[in-house]
Amino acid sequence: MHEFQPLIDEHKDIYEIINKFKTALESTNKFTVMDELRNFKKGLDRVLDSHFATEERILFQKIEGKVTNEPDLIKNVLDEHKDIYKKKILLDELFDKYEIKHTDIGYEALIQLASDLADTLYNHAYVEDMTIFAFAGIVLSDEEKQIIAKELAKTSKKTKSK
Repeated sequence: MHEFQPLIDEHKDIYEIINKFKTALESTNKFTVMDELRNFKKGLDRVLDSHFATEERILFQKIEGKVTNEPDLIKNVLDEHKDIYKKKILLDELFDKYEIKHTDIGYEALIQLASDLADTLYNHAYVEDMTIFAFAGIVLSDEEKQIIAKELAKTSKKTKSK
């Protein structure tokens, strides 16, 4: 098993949530799209906060000081977390307003924002999968990786039991 498997598995969940929403966007039926948007929001509510907190607390802190050739790598990823949070908050607000007014303009803005958030999140997770996790695998000692694996396993069990 890969040391970072719980994070990788959560990324797989995120990809699945995004792909279901993006597939629904191909429909011309607003009800279908809105149902899948609700599922997209629920899925993000379920995984995003705990996933980001886990990455930041367990993995990023351990590799941040070891990034000598790319000093802004972790800062950039943390900035992306903040950007994704902001978009998610804006999506929640716009969704609530749309649920009250049901205007076509509101619908288009809502779908555009959700689509943008989905793309941003997909690209972010992909970069972590291909860059951050690979980098961590190189710069961390086997002992550090085992400690991280144990911490992630504990966190993963807690998250799954909720």
